[in-house]
Amino acid sequence: QPAPSLSSGRFIVYGEWLGTLDHWVDPAPVPAGAIPDIMRQAAQISEALRPADRGSLLARIHTLLAQYRQDPLPPAVEQAIAEDWADDLGEFPMWAIEQACRDWRRHPTKYRFKPLPGDILGLCREIVEKFKIFQRRIEKLQTIGQNPALSPEPLGQQAAADIRGRIHALAKARRMPGS
Repeated sequence: QPAPSLSSGRFIVYGEWLGTLDHWVDPAPVPAGAIPDIMRQAAQISEALRPADRGSLLARIHTLLAQYRQDPLPPAVEQAIAEDWADDLGEFPMWAIEQACRDWRRHPTKYRFKPLPGDILGLCREIVEKFKIFQRRIEKLQTIGQNPALSPEPLGQQAAADIRGRIHALAKARRMPGS
């Protein structure tokens, strides 16, 4: 599959990371024989990106936060804080949340400070970004492969030669005298 011709970061005015803008050129034909493999890859990616179980997510975050000293909070406040964490991180798979927590703990300077939900959220976004890009590409390939109108047949040699001839004729006609 062709690599993206260009990938760039997307930010909003205040500097919030919005992800990578992927300028991927999808292949024109998708052979019918490739569809089962594409569908299998799509299922694997969907499974890998399945959101974490809420209980496991909250246990992981509780473990991370327990490493930082804090005064005891009333149970209602602790519950509200847990809900905020679950709301912010609930879309991510458990492996990404664990990786984000690991990255925070091992960062050369950040590990000294207790993270906020947005800190781990940003790390999770970066971690799953490549998988999201791959998921979008696979979905595009599925669409192309399942819709024959989007999968043009390869040109025959004669048709390709005719098109090249027309292009050369047009280019020749557009040349300025003396050039």
